[in-house]
Amino acid sequence: MEHRAGRSFRTLLVALGIDNFGSGLVLPITMLYLVRVVGIDVGVAGVLVAGGSVVGLAVPALASRGVDSVGPRVLVIGSQGIQAIGMATFFGADGPVMATAGIVLSAAGLQLFYSSMSALVADVVEDGPKDHAFAMVTRVRGASFGLGALAGGALASLGDPAWMRAGVAFNGVTLILALSLLSLGVHGQRRPAGRDAPGADTAPARVLSSRPFIGLMVVAFCSTLPIDFFLSGNAIYVTDYLGMDPWVIGFGVALLTVFSSVFGSVAVRLTDRYTRITTQMIAVVLFLVWALVSAAAVHLPSGVRTATVLVLAVLIAFANVVPMARLAAMVEATAPKSHKGRFLAVFQYPFSIAQVVGPGLTSLLAVASWVPWVIIAVLLVVALLVLGWLRSALPHHAVRVEPISARMSAHD
Repeated sequence: MEHRAGRSFRTLLVALGIDNFGSGLVLPITMLYLVRVVGIDVGVAGVLVAGGSVVGLAVPALASRGVDSVGPRVLVIGSQGIQAIGMATFFGADGPVMATAGIVLSAAGLQLFYSSMSALVADVVEDGPKDHAFAMVTRVRGASFGLGALAGGALASLGDPAWMRAGVAFNGVTLILALSLLSLGVHGQRRPAGRDAPGADTAPARVLSSRPFIGLMVVAFCSTLPIDFFLSGNAIYVTDYLGMDPWVIGFGVALLTVFSSVFGSVAVRLTDRYTRITTQMIAVVLFLVWALVSAAAVHLPSGVRTATVLVLAVLIAFANVVPMARLAAMVEATAPKSHKGRFLAVFQYPFSIAQVVGPGLTSLLAVASWVPWVIIAVLLVVALLVLGWLRSALPHHAVRVEPISARMSAHD
């Protein structure tokens, strides 16, 4: 069984790598594709993309009802199929109607993927702490997405509609290849619960009645928002308020991608001596330092701003490498065994909401350059307070971390 689990997990990593390479390739060219290939006005294109993201927010609640009854593997495969149909619709779009259909299908499929992927990881690996498995998945997905984004950036720089259409088609192919690998080579260790299984009727509302789970969701939102703002609003802050060249933005994102991809598993190993709560607190403190120093950067001499911004990119990368693995592991360890998938599906909401709120914070730069940073800092302080409460509210086995030597062999 352990050999089969290890083989399934390796196949899962390959499938996720292929999937995320295609997703990373399409992201940089989405708006350009809508404007230059489909012929939609840039303002309308922005509304369509944002609207698709909002529609996708309904999916985690729906996914939570099926992830334990039919199994996360089925939902992940289905999510990639929906995204592939979305890409095909996007590829054939000749106006706003088909473009909207493609965007909505892609957004819904992506949210379904996010909602069931963590449950699939927990289902594929053997029993025990899942920190290392979640960290490996984050590392592979991040590296693949970053490579895809580099390829997508190259397509965007070409500006050729034919190449952009080829990029959309290529993403569809990667999705089909990924779902084929999942269908043939990935097998979970438990059978779907079914309608008659104990706990199968647990509704999202009952999941949300767990106060420790709500606390973990609050921490997840507060810990994710800095990254979403960094990827969306930091570019405007760096260029318009700090007066730096655009290359600094790209170099900062590259540093974030490299450090997050390369050091994710290493960071999990190095923090094994600490409880999951302590590790998460360290990450939140690093995020807090990043936010406060960023807010103060406008008052620094121009000669040191570039170095400061790049150091801050490294700082936020280090803060980012551990939290997602530890948070998902705490949820998985806390949830009742009969519906872990349901808890992990609902746990997608903090990340989805942060993806919407992060870009929205950018507009507050118009009020004052320090406003978004202060809001982020206040939320991070809230996260520290909630983590302090969770230390005693969570079960002991969800807070502590087993020695990594006891669980490495199945994943390395």
